[in-house]
Amino acid sequence: MPVRLVLRGLILVSVDRDERNPEKGKITAHLIDGAQSLDHAVHASFERYKGKPEPHDHFEDCMRKHQGHHNHQGEIQVFDGSATSDKAGLVPLAKKQDLDIQIDPANQNYVDAAPSYDKFMPDLRKIAANVELIESPKLNHDYISNTVTINRGVARVRTIGEWDAGSIAIPKEIRVNKKPNSYNGEKVYQPQAVYQPAMVRFLNAGVVGYVATECVVDVEDANSVKVGDHDYSPTGAASRRAAENTVEILITNYAPQQDIALPWTLHYRWMFQAAGFTKAVSLAGKELDDLAAFGRYYEPETWLCESEMFLDGNDQEGYPFPYRTPDMWKVRLGELQYNDPYAAPVEAAMRPEVRELQLSDPWDPIACPMGNLSPGKS
Repeated sequence: MPVRLVLRGLILVSVDRDERNPEKGKITAHLIDGAQSLDHAVHASFERYKGKPEPHDHFEDCMRKHQGHHNHQGEIQVFDGSATSDKAGLVPLAKKQDLDIQIDPANQNYVDAAPSYDKFMPDLRKIAANVELIESPKLNHDYISNTVTINRGVARVRTIGEWDAGSIAIPKEIRVNKKPNSYNGEKVYQPQAVYQPAMVRFLNAGVVGYVATECVVDVEDANSVKVGDHDYSPTGAASRRAAENTVEILITNYAPQQDIALPWTLHYRWMFQAAGFTKAVSLAGKELDDLAAFGRYYEPETWLCESEMFLDGNDQEGYPFPYRTPDMWKVRLGELQYNDPYAAPVEAAMRPEVRELQLSDPWDPIACPMGNLSPGKS
């Protein structure tokens, strides 16, 4: 039977592959949550403005609301083809509850990573080196809510970050403004806007491209799979949730959705902190200035609260984080042709080359970029 493990959300993945003896490798997924660190940041922000004019009239309420947007929760659901598992829904993982997944070793699916994993999983060590972050030899478990270990399989990327450029969750000024705006003096109206792949740039790190938001671990042929204390095997029946004769394990780590789609992920700093990079660096410079100008135009209250919580309150220190601006989510898609004879060559549409990837379902929760901390080859 095939086994498929799907990881979605703010997760730090490590593929420990020994090319000399791959049967001894393992895959580790650390679910990231640094919400407890925000209490200090929010309190410090309130203290900073005590006795002074606040940025806006309801500043404290706004800060507390945005603080609640960053409580990540690990959840799991196992699909084996039975009606019971299909209807079970995602079950929350208790904080600090670690989970061991054992897939029987009587097959050739050793631990490895497909090319898409190396191509689209952000390598935290390489990004950190670009901004001279100081690495610690140990993980910081204060930022890890759960750890999932898998004894075998091949890790690959199935989904990269997308942007629903026409969504009503994007502020109207960005989505439908036909006039030059105060952000960059250019028109941002995009009548052809659709849900599409979007590049991100890591602030001050010189890293840009398409970033994984879903990682899949595949085992082609197994006899059994044990998740914690429970054994699973497929019923063989057709299911709306997973392929027949397949056990699929879905693990997510999302925070509550917001009513406004944000083109930045400031809480990505928790990935670096969990990985042991303990000291923030200066992020000051033109790139941050330009992003702050866009943030204040895009949604000023949200940008202010997020920067107060994650950029140490002064927009100057922090960790690299992925963001996108309108020029990065404008992918030019070819229009339908209604008079193109078969004999004529079809002109390729101008779009990113992501043939090995599939876009996620549009009703999935908001996507959080993932990260890679694999040792050795990565």
